[in-house]
Amino acid sequence: MSRSAEDPSPDAATRSLEDAAGVAAEPTGRERFSTQVSREVQDRARATVRGVRQATGRTYSLAQLTEDALQRHCADLEGNYHDGKPWPQDPARPLPPGRR
Repeated sequence: MSRSAEDPSPDAATRSLEDAAGVAAEPTGRERFSTQVSREVQDRARATVRGVRQATGRTYSLAQLTEDALQRHCADLEGNYHDGKPWPQDPARPLPPGRR
């Protein structure tokens, strides 16, 4: 759901292009990245973003939460399975689709 004249709520804005694990294209070099996650995880992520905003009074987005979480988890997996080093990146070789 994108933010529009029909639905101007902050929740609608939060759910816009950053929905699920998506990252909206921004001038900072970010690209759209999407996947499907359970509604429970989506709701928890949105609640966390709202909570951080309320607790800190600072701007915090679903994109930032997603990027932080992915960076941290990749580092954990690299530490556990690849001697703490990043795996080689190969953008020309896409991942096969997940379960359907």
